[in-house]
Amino acid sequence: MNNYQLPTIRTLSRRLIVLLAFFSLTVPALAQSPITASVDRTTISDNETVTLTVVVNSQSLTAPRPTLPPLDGFDIVGTSTSNQISMVGTTITSEGQYRFQLRPTKTGTLTIPAITISLNGQTYSTDPITITVAQGSSTAPPTTAPQQSAPAPDTLNGQDFFVEAEVDNPEPYIGQQVIYTFRFYQAVNLFDQPRYDAPNFTGFWSQQQPNQTQYTTQAAGRTYRVTELHTVLFPTVAGKTTIEPAVLTIPGDIFSNGDILSTKPIDLTVKDLPTGAPADFNGAVGHFTLDAAVDSNKATVNEPITLKVTISGDGNLENLPDPTWEDIDGWRSFESKATTDSSFKDGKFSGTRVYERLLVPTVAGTATLPPVRYVYFDPDAAAYRTLTTPPIRVTVAAAKDEPPIPAVSSNGKQDISQLATDIRHIKAVPPKLATAQPPITHSAGYWLLWLLPLAALAGNFVWVRRQSKLRQNTALARKLHARKRALKTLAGALNATDPYNTIGQALTDYLSDKLARPVGGLTRPALAELLTDAGVDADTLQRVQSVLTACDMGRFSPMATQAGHTETLLSDTKQLIDDLEKVL
Repeated sequence: MNNYQLPTIRTLSRRLIVLLAFFSLTVPALAQSPITASVDRTTISDNETVTLTVVVNSQSLTAPRPTLPPLDGFDIVGTSTSNQISMVGTTITSEGQYRFQLRPTKTGTLTIPAITISLNGQTYSTDPITITVAQGSSTAPPTTAPQQSAPAPDTLNGQDFFVEAEVDNPEPYIGQQVIYTFRFYQAVNLFDQPRYDAPNFTGFWSQQQPNQTQYTTQAAGRTYRVTELHTVLFPTVAGKTTIEPAVLTIPGDIFSNGDILSTKPIDLTVKDLPTGAPADFNGAVGHFTLDAAVDSNKATVNEPITLKVTISGDGNLENLPDPTWEDIDGWRSFESKATTDSSFKDGKFSGTRVYERLLVPTVAGTATLPPVRYVYFDPDAAAYRTLTTPPIRVTVAAAKDEPPIPAVSSNGKQDISQLATDIRHIKAVPPKLATAQPPITHSAGYWLLWLLPLAALAGNFVWVRRQSKLRQNTALARKLHARKRALKTLAGALNATDPYNTIGQALTDYLSDKLARPVGGLTRPALAELLTDAGVDADTLQRVQSVLTACDMGRFSPMATQAGHTETLLSDTKQLIDDLEKVL
């Protein structure tokens, strides 16, 4: 008989520790992945499209863009992106949504492979997605119900196939939207899909729309099924231009060799924008509205709020010029990339473009964010329009108390105490006790030593006079000792509670001492003007701006946690101060 012995308390404790260690290792692996992928449907026909949405979450200002793997059985016919930034306390998070419109090129069970991204040194992947594609009709279905269109063109006189192209406005302004429409007329069914080769659209920004419109018309006693393709154009060069012919290749079958059809070229006259544009006009053309709002009307010094500016309307939203941002006294601003959500609807390319700016107050009190202005050209009225948002009032509270920064020794010396008296220095006996040398009075150095007292008296006189001058001129004293004080502050930056604030303060105090005026509350352009007047070159000026921006961002950006980032910034600041010392 085997004897069974109950486990002791010590054994149970060890097993519990092992289980806890196991779960501590496995729980992170079970955490939610920062990238997900989904489709709007999993069963389609071969003449339909499916929308793939990839969502990426990241603790940074911009979520990394995923790269699609090779898609066997799909063509990408449209894309759109949007990025949303949020902040909780000092933690910034962003969510990027990337949409891909896919059209199948064959039937059967198709797979969208796993999509991967690299984030913080780790690789994350989505699960593969399976799509079932069924056989559809020989031509793409209409986006709207088939309808009887306007009369057919005069040149359609009974052919089996016919193509034509036109634009809705042959005399647009630069930047004005033009719709290029390609039509394919067919009186008989096709053995296979035709191939459409669009023009190059030289001199235009273009975007072909994936959706098709289909209807029927009558001509020469025959019924034609008409398929329309639309391309949105925005002319970029004034003057006369020509859109080259579009080409449609008809596949052959056992009864025919196929055919190649071409449209006629289209001539356009692109008009330049009229004179008299406002000074802050940057080239926006279309019809727009403007809105601005902050996520909170209450802020705290050195803690950011988000200003969200939205431009809505129809026009070239993908390449829309940015608004002109004004500098705000007592605030620092950090821009993020704009996000665009646009679509082609009712014959127009329209949507929204959203800007999000992080604003960091540096002074407590009641502040007013200035209005945002946006100027655009209205091509229908041939006039410039100016949009203005109302000013926004924000109450800024004083900064929260922070733990004091540890004091740093001024001289770095340590007291030396005698530990014992039983140790003596031992010196070996030299091989000779004396060496024959010329008398010291024969040396020129002996007589030069008599000049040292006179030199010491002269040096003491200069030093006393200099100290007296520095006591009378504190600005000069601060200027002369600016570098020493700055390097002393930087020496304790790595051990400070907020190293980024310490580095930024050291550089700001150094510039204040050198320029003999406070610079902490100045806007960046005002500081740049002062340094330029002091003889600082453009390259060094850019380095000053970069260090100050990095210090501000480091206080509430995830980059503050990156290994080696603080050390690199500290080294760059020391080198920058050394270079400024040569000029200032």
